[in-house]
Amino acid sequence: NHLLIGNGDLSGKMDHLILPGATSDYSKKIEYKPFTSKDNILTMTWSGNQKHGLLNLNVDSLEYETITWEREDLSLYTIFADDETGELYGVTYAFPEEDQVVISVCSLDTGLNVSNLLEVGTFSKITSMINYGIDQEHVYIALPDIKEIYRADLKNGTVSACSKRLYELFATAKEQSGYKGLQVTSCVKTGYMAFKTAQNVYTVTDSEGNDRFTVTGETSEIFSTYFTEDGMNFLTLESDGVVRRYRTDDGTLCNSITLSQSVYGSNEIKWSEYGDMLTVNADHRMSLINKSDWGIFAYVPSCYGYLEDQDIFICMPLDNSAYEFGSFPRHTTESLIEYGKSLLKGWELSPESKVQYGLE
Repeated sequence: NHLLIGNGDLSGKMDHLILPGATSDYSKKIEYKPFTSKDNILTMTWSGNQKHGLLNLNVDSLEYETITWEREDLSLYTIFADDETGELYGVTYAFPEEDQVVISVCSLDTGLNVSNLLEVGTFSKITSMINYGIDQEHVYIALPDIKEIYRADLKNGTVSACSKRLYELFATAKEQSGYKGLQVTSCVKTGYMAFKTAQNVYTVTDSEGNDRFTVTGETSEIFSTYFTEDGMNFLTLESDGVVRRYRTDDGTLCNSITLSQSVYGSNEIKWSEYGDMLTVNADHRMSLINKSDWGIFAYVPSCYGYLEDQDIFICMPLDNSAYEFGSFPRHTTESLIEYGKSLLKGWELSPESKVQYGLE
């Protein structure tokens, strides 16, 4: 089994390559998450089979380099990727002595070389961690064994203990999240965070855990949440496909937007912003929202993502048992008309047909 990635155009022609990792054996499955594209290099984090790494793919030649974390003195617990800056950072641990674990955070480059290693602390009898990174200034490490939480700031080289309330919020969100993973959302600009604190209830707080407001699903379960990059809006997506927009300053409901599809049974929701465009991708079904009027202007089925620097959508066939992917450029109405004319090669409807279809 394999993952197939390729380049395509409107003619449907596509070159491809094969990546390992698509398997029904969950213990051996590899998950790929694209997070940055620069100079025609698409970088993805990957994890699976108890390993972490990166894959750097040249989208022109389809040549790629796979990098696996292999340090013996330091274990990598997780990798964070900043979607906005493209920066990588991670949480590591080491065992200097028996019954002791040193937890640290660090910066990573695209070769998984470590820099700026910042020790969070030395602990004993740590069996689990709850990790969450807003950016390199706000990396949260919650330790359920001792019911404490720390915030690491890689840029300033500081580590501080956080409030008991903030630990309780992270622990509650972890308990409420179940199989979906940690249901926490954050805003880089304001430091606000949204925690799932009860069934179908999210609590929005400041960076210290002080409550600002609470939202509850109105017509169905809240499936995903998102803060806009300007920090002015908090969005919820309910499982029936309705997005609700709230003001972050006071929690006022501004409007509701119905997506082109429901998200019942979806495994992953991906929110992204590109200028005036907000995309909501539910299991590779992407809705495009115009932030100027907060209305939907396009729907892209079977879409894996959008690469802004190349202005292309990564798509796949509806019947995708072989994991085939192709890249397709975004077109204006005018460019599509010109492409249609090139296919017609000068052919036109007869005068009678134009009258029949109301074109004249």
